[in-house]
Parts: sequence; structure tokens; C-alpha cells
Amino acid sequence: MADSRRAWATALLRALPDDASRELAARALEGAAAALEGDSGRDVEAFFRDPAVPRDAKAGAIASLYASAGKNGAAGDEARQVFSRYAALIVEKGRVPLIPAIAETFRAFLDRERGIVRLDISSARDLGEATLGRIAEAWKQASGAGKVEVRATLDPALLGGFILRTGSVRYDWSTSGRFRRLGRELSRPLAEARD
Repeated sequence: MADSRRAWATALLRALPDDASRELAARALEGAAAALEGDSGRDVEAFFRDPAVPRDAKAGAIASLYASAGKNGAAGDEARQVFSRYAALIVEKGRVPLIPAIAETFRAFLDRERGIVRLDISSARDLGEATLGRIAEAWKQASGAGKVEVRATLDPALLGGFILRTGSVRYDWSTSGRFRRLGRELSRPLAEARD
């Protein structure tokens, strides 16, 4: 699956003429992914699996997200046509379930081109803008990124601390994470613990 999503993301990236059209495509794919994964995801999936719904209607539903992602008609005709053909191919090849993975990969490709690193931080309590800014600045210095964007979410189940994710990197400084690690350590046989 990883190779397939990379291939689909790479194909779209290369087909679109400029950065603005690529950003619109990223937003459209993210919108489709949100629809597939959201509360109404089953209804959306059913729409795409329904053999009574014509392929062009399914492709049109995806393609319309590109036009709506553009502000004040910012979507160029050439780029809109490329995205429409892309949507038709996704439907024709039965790759609609891959859209969330394609969207994530496409955004990662764009971010890498732009020198942007995205940090997802889950914390038990609101960290505040100042703390998030310090974390972003520290990550920027450590990674050499041109820009760091932080998305923060609250997760009371963490009890305290936070979990930071970026790309394939995950740092768990949460209290619940410490409890899990301690539990694993305590469950090891004594002979292993002495080594």
C-alpha cells in the first residue's frame, strides 16, 4: 500500500503545473479524506461502492473538492482538468479507499519541497501559545527546517505531559506513556532485568 500511495501522490505532484495548484489539490484530497474518515464516512464509502452510481458522478464528487478548495476561482483551468482526470482514474482503478493515505503522502511531499515540518502535539492540558512556540522553535533549530507548523490537540487520557509526532518520529513524554513503560519493565522476568 505504501508504494501505491506514493505512486498516486507523485503522479499528481508531477502533473500539476505550479505550487498554487498543488496546494489546492492537497486541500481537495484532505477534504475527501476527512469525508471518508469522518462521522458520515460509511455513507461516503457506500456512495463510492454503489454500482448504481455512475463512475463520472463519483469522479465529479471528488473533482468538485478541487474547485471548492480554490478561493474566488483561483483554480486554473489546466490544473482543474488535471485533477478531474486524476479523480476519474482514482474511481476507475478502485483506489478511493486509498485517498486518506494519498492525501497524507501528497501533503508530506509538498511540505518537504517547501521546507515545512509539521508537528502534531497531543497533551493532557492546553500548553498555551508560548510553550507551543518554544517547542516549534526548538524543533526548527534541531531539524534545520525552514518553517515549523504545530497542530495541538487535547487528550485527557494522557494524564500529563505530551506526545509529539512528526513524519515517522514519535516522542512520548506523557504520564500514561511512562506508566506503560514502567509496566513493561516490571513485567519482565528478574533474570532479564538484571542484564
